[in-house]
Amino acid sequence: MMMIMMNNNDNDIDEIRFDDENLKNYDIKKLVGNGEFCDVYKAINRINGQVVALKRLKMRRIQNGQTRMECLREILVLRRLNHSNIIKHLDSFYAHNEIYMVLEYADAGDLSKMIRYLRVNNKLLSEMAILNYFTQICEALDYMHSKFIMHRDIKPANVLVMQNHTVKLADFGFSRLISSNTENVITVVGTPYYMAPERHFQLKYSFSADIWSMGCLLYELIMLYPPFYETNQHINMLIKKITDLDYKPIDSTLYSNGIRQIINNCLRLSPIERLNIQQILEMIRLIQSSHNNEQQNNNNNNDIDFNLILTRQRSKSLGNQIKNDEDNNNNNNDDDEMDSIKQIQSS
Repeated sequence: MMMIMMNNNDNDIDEIRFDDENLKNYDIKKLVGNGEFCDVYKAINRINGQVVALKRLKMRRIQNGQTRMECLREILVLRRLNHSNIIKHLDSFYAHNEIYMVLEYADAGDLSKMIRYLRVNNKLLSEMAILNYFTQICEALDYMHSKFIMHRDIKPANVLVMQNHTVKLADFGFSRLISSNTENVITVVGTPYYMAPERHFQLKYSFSADIWSMGCLLYELIMLYPPFYETNQHINMLIKKITDLDYKPIDSTLYSNGIRQIINNCLRLSPIERLNIQQILEMIRLIQSSHNNEQQNNNNNNDIDFNLILTRQRSKSLGNQIKNDEDNNNNNNDDDEMDSIKQIQSS
């Protein structure tokens, strides 16, 4: 099976122009974020007055070729995407031996900062607020998957927030463009707390790995910490909690059966048993419809029958798995994800 590597098959990288003068077009106001290999500034375009995020990639500090490609990949991916819930790429250029990305500016931080504020102040988001944010992220991911792009690092810190409560998926350095006939990849990248079990075990994975991460994100919006989090946690302890599906149940008196079912059906060890984005959106619509029908108590979704959606998804997943098995019949070295996870659990 062929993998499309963007550094080899995409000529867009040649279009990042050398333009030391272009940097003078931006009035840098303040540093809003930084990391080992990048800084992000709030800036104003002197020509049109637009407030932007100016992301400086510190290419001189990056010696590792893979890390360099991750930095460049974000530009390549963002150029392919145009969606209201994905941060917009406005420009990119070389200046003074660094790469600068000009991005849409998110004026209300990100979901990780919101969650931290809620945790410190002992507050919770309402179910409708959570579903509003989560639906927007689902719409963005649905669009990405339709373009054969996996995000691979979905987490609250990578969901930016606007003052009007619009949220935008960001940080595409770990994203991967795959060909339409590629079923799985193996590369290990991402943030451990949000990574699907098949990725921890370096097994083949596909779009369903993003679904696992979405389940973790939804759980954190409710509980204000990731499902498998513990303080001072060793990676082996984290993996055991994941394979045991050891996460604290959500209080049924505060949040509906429907939202808990979404999480439970995203956090499935077997990738083929997880919901896809369309099924998640369908479940959300049912929950929101129930809320809108003035059923005010927090258990108002307990009488919604999700079995039809779940059964339909299981049948679809099984059909896809049978097709994939037939397509990959000549590849006798392929691992079966669920069997491998069970073997690791029992060892």
